[in-house]
Amino acid sequence: MKYILTSSSSVVTKDWIKHLPNKSSMKAVFIDTAAGMYDKSEAEWLLGDRRALEEVGFSVTDYTLVGKTKAQLIEDFSDIDLLFVAGGNTFLLLEHAQKSGFIELLQENAFPNATYVGSSAGSVLLSNDISIIRYLDDPKVANVNTTKGVGILDFVFLPHWGSEYFASRYQEMFSSAYADKVSFLTLTDEQYLLVDGSSIQLFTIETNNGK
Repeated sequence: MKYILTSSSSVVTKDWIKHLPNKSSMKAVFIDTAAGMYDKSEAEWLLGDRRALEEVGFSVTDYTLVGKTKAQLIEDFSDIDLLFVAGGNTFLLLEHAQKSGFIELLQENAFPNATYVGSSAGSVLLSNDISIIRYLDDPKVANVNTTKGVGILDFVFLPHWGSEYFASRYQEMFSSAYADKVSFLTLTDEQYLLVDGSSIQLFTIETNNGK
């Protein structure tokens, strides 16, 4: 399975799509579980990611991991080209990824013909452990058995680097991360990772404002 990990997918969708194989169906599931604590109809960052998928030709189906089983996920994703895991609260996403068996299925490479695209929390989920994300997301909204992520990455994916909104949270995080020897990689909204087998590539796009 190929993984494309973004901070804000809508910013870089037109660039990361060039790494996908050419398929006529272009079916995508939009897993918005992490946004369960928000009003999804008003969350522009969520709606923007979804629109960006449609603009490049995907047929998008909204989906939640809440209440699902491994058997259901295998059936529902059997003919899907793109598993898009949207942003929100990473701990809430982790809770339902654990309960549904989604994490285990990703670890087992149960969807080898699909591409996984993460946006913010959806990217953080692939980290080795998300404990340090408590400085960015409230862990109290979820009930997780462990903070271990999927483990595709042997470090923590830290999104939205350079954003003023997260500046004070990052400053608080770094003391803890340094003391605990946490390995991490920060990405701006204009960057994304392409993970394909043992290869990890970092891409940066140019935006209209030059950033």
